[in-house]
Amino acid sequence: MEKKEFIDCLCVKLYDELGGGKIIRGDKVMKNNGVKLDAITIFSIDCNIAPTIYIDGFYNRFISFEITFDEIVSEIAKMYRKESWVDKLNVEQFEEFDKIKGKIVYKIINTEYNQDTLENIPYIEFMDLSIVFYIMLSEGNDMEATVLINNSQLELWGVTKDEIYSIAKENTPNLLKCEIISMDEVIRGMLNDNLYGSIGEENESYFINCDSIDKDEIVDRIVKDVKKKSTLDMYVLTNEKKLYGAACILYDNVLEAFSRKMNSNIYIIPSSVHEVILVPEEEGISGKQITAMIQDVNKNELDPTDVLSDHVYYYNSEKKSIFK
Repeated sequence: MEKKEFIDCLCVKLYDELGGGKIIRGDKVMKNNGVKLDAITIFSIDCNIAPTIYIDGFYNRFISFEITFDEIVSEIAKMYRKESWVDKLNVEQFEEFDKIKGKIVYKIINTEYNQDTLENIPYIEFMDLSIVFYIMLSEGNDMEATVLINNSQLELWGVTKDEIYSIAKENTPNLLKCEIISMDEVIRGMLNDNLYGSIGEENESYFINCDSIDKDEIVDRIVKDVKKKSTLDMYVLTNEKKLYGAACILYDNVLEAFSRKMNSNIYIIPSSVHEVILVPEEEGISGKQITAMIQDVNKNELDPTDVLSDHVYYYNSEKKSIFK
């Protein structure tokens, strides 16, 4: 089944599943970095806010025979019903600034890759990046749970982009608290989640009878082995929700405190819009080498919508500033 036919059939089946009072249509939605994704938008007669559900992942699973069409319909319907904010929000809420200003936060995106989007939204320049603003609606990950603030909304509210920035600067660290996690901890978390899965399938040195040895001991062995092979001491900076966490580099005192703790200047690897990797500067580490690594990952591994930048940044602890 071609994708267009898939989307058309999905709209019809979802209408039957969700009942009357709905308008369901397929759309092309502009995402970060100018990437357009196929989506289904569900309009309800009694609600002026329409959730958007991206369907590329569903389609790929469908053509790979991982899921049936009816299972997709049921899964999307369940997602829609689960998002209780759909029934509670109305466009009138966005007309009253006092009702939504406590939910306004910021994120950072690549300026060059988002020229078309930036023409219609307020933004603050930050080196070759742009600070943009959105309203947090929900914690859902599969539906459009945020609203990007545009220029028309600023006019409606009678506020300036500097005022929005001031509000977001206060809200964001409170609503999206930052966390710095060592790469050891990240690896441990991944291993603990997947330990009884495929460990040992690719490397016989990890093939262990999990019934006869402590789980933590297995994790320790693998982490130590990874550390031996790594030449960089790395830490992940993101927020608690793992949502647009790269913006944590803007939080007051975060980089300053980390560099003081490490007693070092810091390389900032823009691994995605959702997190950055902090690397204390050491002799023998080349910014050019790190940039080459970033470009390779962006090109071959990272989802295009998640790309933040194609080069490393540098935090100078003496000047307390970030540089390209």
